[in-house]
Amino acid sequence: MHYRTPRMYVWRIIRGMLPYKTKRGKAALGRLKLFEGIPPPFDKKRKVCILRSMRTFRLGVKRAYTSVADICGLVGWKHQRLLREQENLRKKNAIAYREAKKEMNKLRYIATKQTNKIVGKCTSQKSVLHLPFQSFHMISRSSMENCA
Repeated sequence: MHYRTPRMYVWRIIRGMLPYKTKRGKAALGRLKLFEGIPPPFDKKRKVCILRSMRTFRLGVKRAYTSVADICGLVGWKHQRLLREQENLRKKNAIAYREAKKEMNKLRYIATKQTNKIVGKCTSQKSVLHLPFQSFHMISRSSMENCA
């Protein structure tokens, strides 16, 4: 069988490197997960660039290269353009997600700072944190209103 999708193409190459007819080989092949594009559980994760594996560092200046998607496109895979569009959309959504997360972290930091000021003010007036649990309920409401 001739696989045309990049995922199955790579799967077949890796299967050729494993003893897939043995128990160990079947187990290893069963643990292998390949995706075309980036699936939903991983698209929200931060991407890490490994410099030592980048093409600019590993290949010579005028060295020819190709991608698995290009090879599969030559043997009949028809969804290369669709995958590229989905990847561009994922990148836009990831940028928006990161910006929203930065804003939430900034607001959380500000809220924590303000809360620490209020709690610090209350604990300096009356050491609420060092009281036993039973005496905590005995603090009058007026003394707590003075903290705010």
